[in-house]
Amino acid sequence: MRGRLLRRRAVARALVLTVLVVGAVLAFAPPVLASGPTTLGRTGWQVSRPYDPVYTPFFPDHGDPGFYNYIPGPIPGATDASWSDCGPANALCQDADTVDMYMPYGSRLYGYPCLSSADFTFFQSLVSIPDGTDITQFSVNMSGADDGARVSIYNSSYPDGLILAGSYIQLVGGTGSTTDLSPYMVAGEVNRVLITQVDDCAVGNNLQYAQIFLNGTVIPPAPTDTTPPVDAPVVTPAANGNGWNNSDVTVNWHWTDSGSGIDPAHCVQSSTSAGEGALTLSSTCQDLAGNSASDSVTVNVDKTAPVVSYSGNAGTYSLTQSVSITCSASDALSGVVSNTCANVSGPAWSFGPGIHTVSASATDAAGNTGSGSTSFTVAVDATGLCGLVQEFVANHGIANSLCVKLDAAATAAARGQSKTKANDLNAFDNEVQAQSGKALTAGQAALLVQFAALL
Repeated sequence: MRGRLLRRRAVARALVLTVLVVGAVLAFAPPVLASGPTTLGRTGWQVSRPYDPVYTPFFPDHGDPGFYNYIPGPIPGATDASWSDCGPANALCQDADTVDMYMPYGSRLYGYPCLSSADFTFFQSLVSIPDGTDITQFSVNMSGADDGARVSIYNSSYPDGLILAGSYIQLVGGTGSTTDLSPYMVAGEVNRVLITQVDDCAVGNNLQYAQIFLNGTVIPPAPTDTTPPVDAPVVTPAANGNGWNNSDVTVNWHWTDSGSGIDPAHCVQSSTSAGEGALTLSSTCQDLAGNSASDSVTVNVDKTAPVVSYSGNAGTYSLTQSVSITCSASDALSGVVSNTCANVSGPAWSFGPGIHTVSASATDAAGNTGSGSTSFTVAVDATGLCGLVQEFVANHGIANSLCVKLDAAATAAARGQSKTKANDLNAFDNEVQAQSGKALTAGQAALLVQFAALL
């Protein structure tokens, strides 16, 4: 029995699994997505063997597809902690390029029944395919698979993995190649290639060769890369001369990696601010070799316009009252750099009768502009006009004579005696004109006549 098994193992080492038919040469379209890989490449093979051997029902053939139904747990995820790099220091696989798992005496199934037990080992490589690549052929070529192997593909179209009916190789009686997988690959992202190798009899445990081909050309793994990605951040829009922005800011990090290439699934290429003040935007980027780098940029954002306000406004003023209104401009973030504020002050009569509106604007360091205004009214009545007469006329007798006429006009108006009121105001105007250039200046006389006409 053991002799027959050894002969079967010898035959297995000659089998070659061709996942796809060799196709045309690589062809790339000029444009590439900024968020996806920009260069073709792959990571070296990694290995994971997280589960102990298990008992299974009896299967008559080595590497029978039925064995895979008894994998003890979930397939390790792409970033599972159980993965380790293949290479000379790894006892399971000696070569990151070709796997080179050759363990003629390394089976863990000693003591387990042959063809009724299974031990599973997983291998993965992450293949970066730039957007626009014409994928006419994709293959994983294998040999020396003892006792069987299965290929599955993971990408955005098949996040849970694609396993085709023809994706299996068996030690005896199986086909030498699987179905063409090129229709199932996705350009513009990282496609995960996973090999599940099964050992079902305690004679040896091998997967001696595995290579990945795209359009007939081997995709070698990127060289060992210990250098983390580097970035060249560009802030848009750029800050003004004061170092401020008045809108949200986007930082395009422009991460690049000269070794294994950027891992688009673990690289933030763009960040946009939210809110106001001194804001720090950060990005972390990882390459396909697992090296990571971080960077941050601080931007000053002020989207709020300055406030222009007026204080001290009484609203309505009589002719002899004083107006004293103060204008101020403020900005809580970037600060005011210019404004047109002007205080309003002076005797009410100097502004003239009626409603007066004043306004001002202010600009902050971020370039936001705000404005404000206020209104006040100068009211004219007999009492106020009398007070103004007394301010203008130093001669008490003349001032009193003019005020008597204003009082008489007000009394007539209150009684509805419009003709009497008119006569009294006419007498006031005549006396004012008579004092023009004497007790009153010409300007004062003109103002008193103007105000009297509003009574």
